[in-house]
Amino acid sequence: METSKPVDGCQRPRVRCEPGQHDRLKILPEPQAERRQVSKQAGLVPR
Repeated sequence: METSKPVDGCQRPRVRCEPGQHDRLKILPEPQAERRQVSKQAGLVPR
């Protein structure tokens, strides 16, 4: 949780968002990628 400050100010300064973006991207693409794989296995079309 040491990136609490960078994450907060990441929405404004894009340069200091490097460490914050990685943390946020890791949490976002993780569930999305899993849902995409499940959709492909179920034969459903991804939203």
